[in-house]
Amino acid sequence: MLVLPDFLTRSSLATLLAASALAAAVVAAPAMALEAAASTPAEAAPLAKPRVKAAFEGFFVNIDLGYSGSGGEAGPLIPDMQAGAGSLPASWGSFSAWKSKGCLFGTSNCYNRAITTDRGGGMAAALQLGYNIKGYVDLALDLAWSGSFGSTADTAGIGTVSTLIGIHPLRFWRADLPVDVRLYSGIGAFEVLYYYETEFQTEAKGKAWTGTSLPFGLQTEYKIDRDGAFAIGVDLRLVRGSYNKWIYNNDKDIASRLDDAPVTTLRFAPRLTFGFHF
Repeated sequence: MLVLPDFLTRSSLATLLAASALAAAVVAAPAMALEAAASTPAEAAPLAKPRVKAAFEGFFVNIDLGYSGSGGEAGPLIPDMQAGAGSLPASWGSFSAWKSKGCLFGTSNCYNRAITTDRGGGMAAALQLGYNIKGYVDLALDLAWSGSFGSTADTAGIGTVSTLIGIHPLRFWRADLPVDVRLYSGIGAFEVLYYYETEFQTEAKGKAWTGTSLPFGLQTEYKIDRDGAFAIGVDLRLVRGSYNKWIYNNDKDIASRLDDAPVTTLRFAPRLTFGFHF
């Protein structure tokens, strides 16, 4: 009779101890699994490839030197001149009157020589300041000039400031090429064609055309050192000028504006390019 309680007590204690051990094992299992996982070397995650900077990405400065042809119209129609009205003196409305004012020939040849957009060819130069966006496309400010030198009566020049946008097709294939090809176009909001003549005046006087222009072309560059700053190349440029104002006398502000279709020119200006990329 005295053994039964002791047996029951011992059995209950054994059951309680077994249940406690089982509960402790269940609770400790996740922690042990986490500890084991932490102690096991994890497989190294693949590293992301660093972005390769394109060879021609970033800020750039181009200095161009070459030659520009000249193209345009000899003696384009000037409405004010032909009608003898507007801002020019009415007496200049006939060739006979022009002869008395200094025109040496008094014929249509005189008019063609004195009023022309077919001037401004010769040495060509340009300066470009721009930024290339990840090698794909660029924006640039372009200051271009071309002209000839000689006697005062033969001196002529063209100057313009343009905004250009270019696309670089090779960048879509490879980023690290040391050679680059650029197709570009833009607009020159103000272009001046300035020249001297002696047909209207016995002494050489400056005349000018003003208007807009559309430069477009292809440029290629090569870097001897891919990671270096210097590049050399060739710029093959065409420019279409469009003039709507002829300035007879810049000193006295005598000019004739074309109200109809502007006078156009088309010139080819190939140049060597010396580029610096940062």
